[in-house]
Amino acid sequence: ERFPVALVLADAGISVGQDKASLSSWASLGKGERLAELLTNRRDAEANASGRPSSTAVLPGSVVVSGATLSFISVTTVEVMRPDLLEEQIGKRQLRRYTRFRGEIRGDSFVTSTARDPVNGQPVVTALWISVEEGEWESGDDMVTGAIAGSFEVP
Repeated sequence: ERFPVALVLADAGISVGQDKASLSSWASLGKGERLAELLTNRRDAEANASGRPSSTAVLPGSVVVSGATLSFISVTTVEVMRPDLLEEQIGKRQLRRYTRFRGEIRGDSFVTSTARDPVNGQPVVTALWISVEEGEWESGDDMVTGAIAGSFEVP
C-alpha cells in the first residue's frame, strides 16, 4: 500500500504545512506508538466503511522506529455474526487477527501522477501489512510473516 504521509495526518485531523522536510521521516512526525495508533485507526475506519467492523490495538512494546522504518504488531478483534456457532466449530466466541506492519517513509520518493492531484509531490509511505489468525500466531506458524516483513525493502 502506498499513501501520502500528509493524508494519514489529515485523516487524524492534524494540519500539515508546506514544509515537506517535516514529513520526510517517522521521527519528525512524532512518537512511534502514536503513529502506529494513527495507522491502525485509519485501517479500522476503512474496514468499518466497507461494512467489516473491526477493532484494532497495537501490541504494547512492539513498536520500533529505526531510520526510515516503522514497524509494529497489532491485534484486531473481528466481529462475528454468530459467536455461538463459532464456539461450536472452533471453541472460540471471537476471532482475533495478528498483523505485522512495516512502513518505509521516503521524503525523496513522491506520489506522481499526470492528473491534477493535490497530493502530487508529497512524501509517501510504502506499507506492508501481513496478518495471521490467532491460532497460527500462538502456535508459532507466523514465522513466515516475520521473515516477509523483515525482507521488505523499498528501493
